[in-house]
Amino acid sequence: MVEEEFLEIGKVVKPHGVKGKVAVVLYGDSAETLQLSPNIVIGKEERRKVKVVGASRHKKTYIMSLAGIDSFEDAQKLSGSEILIFKKYLPRLPEGEYYWFDLIGLRVETEKGRFVGKLSRIFSAAGNDVYVVRKEGREVLIPATHEVVRNVDLENGTMVIYPLEGLFDDGFL
Repeated sequence: MVEEEFLEIGKVVKPHGVKGKVAVVLYGDSAETLQLSPNIVIGKEERRKVKVVGASRHKKTYIMSLAGIDSFEDAQKLSGSEILIFKKYLPRLPEGEYYWFDLIGLRVETEKGRFVGKLSRIFSAAGNDVYVVRKEGREVLIPATHEVVRNVDLENGTMVIYPLEGLFDDGFL
């Protein structure tokens, strides 16, 4: 299994009950994403493909039943395991929309070709996402708006931005 084929969507927290169910923390909108994939990949060092038999919300976690995990001991062995899905089951996004994992690592530059840095992470803010771009140990926050982000070219690994007045402090570029 090639790592690039998967997206981590959660982690097993602990066993739940004595019949092999596990308590899971899912990231973001992963509960909906989980329904798109007939199987998940689970494990720590060694991963395996398993079928999700059932999943239901329980406080801040989800309780999952997995095919072949039938005892407390089986579930205990999965504690701390990553839960991944195959990226191929993710829905195709409309033109101009991207999954965060596709954007991380892009080379960010201005419309004039000046290197800003590499997109290192993304977080959601009140009105839009914010891109954290790193260069030489420094970070700049870039609003993910149409006004600022002019072009995303996943094939060439670049993002072109229009830097609004005051976006960069002196000396960043």
